[in-house]
Amino acid sequence: MSDSDSDDNNEIENGHIPHSHFNLNQSSSEDDDAEEVTGDFNIELPTSHMYLGKLKDLGGHTLFDDGETLNLLGIDTNTLVLPGFTLPLTFDNPNEGIVMQDYLKKSKVFVLLCAHYSNPSEFFKYGVTMEAVETSIRDGILSLKARGRQRCQILSDIRREEDEEDREERIHTVTVKILPEHKIISPFVDSQLYTLKLKKPLLCEGTDDMKKARKYRRYHSAQYTFPHWLYEEYEVCFIVQKMLAGLKKYFNMEFVPKDPVILSYWFIQNYLLQYEERLRLLQENTVLSRLRLEVQYLKKSRLMLCNHCTMTIADQQDIIVLSKDGIQNNFVNPGGHVYETVTVSYAKNYILTGKPSKKFSWFPGYAWTILQCWQCRNHLGWKFTSNILTPRNFYGLALSGVNVGCDIWKNAHENSLIGRYLNTNGQYVDENGEFIDYLNDELFN
Repeated sequence: MSDSDSDDNNEIENGHIPHSHFNLNQSSSEDDDAEEVTGDFNIELPTSHMYLGKLKDLGGHTLFDDGETLNLLGIDTNTLVLPGFTLPLTFDNPNEGIVMQDYLKKSKVFVLLCAHYSNPSEFFKYGVTMEAVETSIRDGILSLKARGRQRCQILSDIRREEDEEDREERIHTVTVKILPEHKIISPFVDSQLYTLKLKKPLLCEGTDDMKKARKYRRYHSAQYTFPHWLYEEYEVCFIVQKMLAGLKKYFNMEFVPKDPVILSYWFIQNYLLQYEERLRLLQENTVLSRLRLEVQYLKKSRLMLCNHCTMTIADQQDIIVLSKDGIQNNFVNPGGHVYETVTVSYAKNYILTGKPSKKFSWFPGYAWTILQCWQCRNHLGWKFTSNILTPRNFYGLALSGVNVGCDIWKNAHENSLIGRYLNTNGQYVDENGEFIDYLNDELFN
């Protein structure tokens, strides 16, 4: 985001909050003055990234052959974007801007690099090819929008600076291998006699087909060691149905895709997952293995905590969809810093810093105010407010300032854990009142 309108807020640069600068007079209990709501927010607007200005459409949709090896430009943005989703970028660094402009004259496809979850000084060996679809150059600064296209494996051995301030550049030349999306068929198909396939095919395109052929599937499975229900767990359509049933608790199903491959990527992009969980899903080789792992992740209730002091900021039930891409979107500020942002309707344990501003607003019609942790003053994201739109206010929590974890209180009974409680500050303590390290506790792994 851009700086506040107030001259007193000059220390706050593009949403980065120095710990020495905060405002104790504004608290989370203070709301804006009430005015009559006159319209609903258009969820098409955030994905257009209008704050970047007018962009030139480059056209095209580039897909490479499975297994193809390519030399591409790789960009490290501290975010993760899946195939089908949008990444906005601004190159305020002149050297990066020139390199990227020259590269786009030859190719529109680059690779999004991700830090390894266990070693930030290394890049994860899997990434996503991105295609620049719109660009503009204004005052010598390159801005662009890119769309995720294909999963790829990073073959180059390159190092990464852990400290963002020490990272001189985020552009690298890398060699990648395009990964295929293997087609998954029913486990019964290859075991069925050809004559029976013509009369009673066991290939299921959906759960309705499974129900119609259930009796014959049970007869067929009787010749094998495992029970018939186990084979259903390896039917893609059956896993998709389980996923959709679980997602109904948190999402408007109008926005949830039904296609297995698209759904598997949509889940990684939109469900509240830890960074390690997201990368583990990215490296899964088949849609079936991704969906089966996602079903396991779906069983745990989630929380959003300050990544500095673990103060509880929001619950999973607070998420709200304000973009056609879902609850989790990537936005870029004028300084070129990309924020992966989750929208929620309610947040707690925060204070507001600075005055509301509509400059460079990611949600047209809303003014943003910087959000800090009430306890440690860590930058959490922004509160968005409007006197004419519905919802009247909401919060954009940046994943650079918050961590996602499991709700130990809700999951305690399922895991038969005793003596772990939430104190009044939203922190986890044991039966002796000792603080539990949320990020390193075994329950969250």
